[in-house]
Amino acid sequence: MNASHYHAIRDALASKAFTQADGSPWPTAVLDAEILELSGLERYSEHVRVLQGFKGSDTLTAMVF
Repeated sequence: MNASHYHAIRDALASKAFTQADGSPWPTAVLDAEILELSGLERYSEHVRVLQGFKGSDTLTAMVF
């Protein structure tokens, strides 16, 4: 996670700006969807593909590892 993502999450936590995602009881679902979208970028795709090869690793795990 680069500095801008870190600061965006920190600001959202500080201001309690999380919103409810449709179909999910967890406000973090909005962040999960954004992380999943970012995983498709060329910058991350190879890293995610390699880490998903490990048992129990999914896209979100690969992106935050």
